[in-house]
Amino acid sequence: FRLRGREELMIKVNSSDLIKKISLVKKLIKSASKKSVPSYIKIKTDAEDMVLEVSDTSIYGRFVVDSVEGSLDQCIVQAQSFCNTIGKLPKNSILFLENLDNRLAVTSGTIKFYFDEVPDDDFPIQPCFSDVVPLVLDAKCLKRAICLGNFVLPKSSDPYYVQFCNVLISTNNYGFDVVATDGVRMSLSEIKQEQNSDLYDNVTVLVPRNVASVLMDMEVDNGRDLFPSATTDKEGSFLLSIGKNLTNMISTSSDSKEFLVFRQAESGFPNYESISNAEYKNFIKLDRTELLKAVKECSAVACGDRDTLVMKINGTAIDLSLSSDIGSASVSVSMKEYFFDDIEDGFVIPFCYKYVLDYLQNSCGDWIDINFSDIKFAVGFHHSEKELENFNYRYFLMPVTL
Repeated sequence: FRLRGREELMIKVNSSDLIKKISLVKKLIKSASKKSVPSYIKIKTDAEDMVLEVSDTSIYGRFVVDSVEGSLDQCIVQAQSFCNTIGKLPKNSILFLENLDNRLAVTSGTIKFYFDEVPDDDFPIQPCFSDVVPLVLDAKCLKRAICLGNFVLPKSSDPYYVQFCNVLISTNNYGFDVVATDGVRMSLSEIKQEQNSDLYDNVTVLVPRNVASVLMDMEVDNGRDLFPSATTDKEGSFLLSIGKNLTNMISTSSDSKEFLVFRQAESGFPNYESISNAEYKNFIKLDRTELLKAVKECSAVACGDRDTLVMKINGTAIDLSLSSDIGSASVSVSMKEYFFDDIEDGFVIPFCYKYVLDYLQNSCGDWIDINFSDIKFAVGFHHSEKELENFNYRYFLMPVTL
């Protein structure tokens, strides 16, 4: 391996290291490809690192592959074709990337691929770190909150769901909330944390779901490299900054300086506080493992995702039942604690079984608290996140009509 002149610069990289970062790029540009929005990837070297910058009209991401050999002149190519090709290459193999006559050449064994370069002006978004004040968000809590909200986000591409395809981050006087909903159920993570700036009281930011999915896989540090004015020494933090150009920034800032820039989603978001602040008059505490087992047993006779799971109060237990065209199932679960204010024995709450099962499979801890008032209003589920201090999670689910 050797360099062959300025016009033929080359780098050597392990395919597994590159594919790991390409997987993040593909998540970031996934929604853009569905809308036929062109995405571009800028490739260059910085010291002993390979830098990948990806952008379309709404997002920008910077990812770093550590410890590559050689150097490469900056080049910009079409992101989808580059990512699709690299993603199919064998792992733990050696790749060579080189500049050749306005093309980027990638060599894998005896196979060589060529990608046409595009002008610098075609690269849509450039990051800007001036005139911003960082808001520090605990990375571990934010990642867990996004993970818990991810199963709630709608999978459908129907225009009706556009306003629900984002994750809301909302700051308040005790910290920040992370909210996701599909209009029927809602994931709410409440994180207690002292804020580093009064300028960010009551700020709300809509994070596109593709950006949120990438955040869960990014490494973080204390953020001082990009934002020297940050007043926190807290390790493992994301920095949320709002610039004058209305571009919102979720940033990680480790030694590799990986970060994301995105435009805030334009669609509205439901008033989640009208649900989270509702008063619930009735309370049930159940063993999480027993409840999950019971719901799984009932789901065995389900024909589709929309089948109804009926929860019925029966003395000191709840009876769970599900009936479909292929059969029926019924399981009882003892209540560990309960308080009823305005209901009687035999009270029934019907749910979409799939939505209950989704929550239980993503929850943790020993107990599940269920709070409710009337079947016309959302039912609240709560569990304890033992490994995360100052983290409170609640799941809200609308009953169905029998």
